[in-house]
Amino acid sequence: ALAAAGCRCEELSLSFCGIGLEGLTALLDAGALARAHALNFSGDPLGDAGALALTRLVGVTETDGFSCVDLGWTGLTASGLEALLTSGLFRAGVSHLALRG
Repeated sequence: ALAAAGCRCEELSLSFCGIGLEGLTALLDAGALARAHALNFSGDPLGDAGALALTRLVGVTETDGFSCVDLGWTGLTASGLEALLTSGLFRAGVSHLALRG
């Protein structure tokens, strides 16, 4: 619904809402995350596939880095974290990266 409404968020918290990979992909396809500097997907079943999907933001973000990214309890493994860290997504910085769970 957010993507269909043309939403372009600077801060987006969808914690524990069950968004999943399909919902994240819809947000990315709609450009809804291009201006985001704070993302909270904690508790959503994104896993490593979600981390790989987030790397699509490399080169399209309109921000100077992230103030907060929360991927706690998403099923992210070391492999997904490595994909995020090596993608360049955080090249401009991130002040808070939460990976608990």
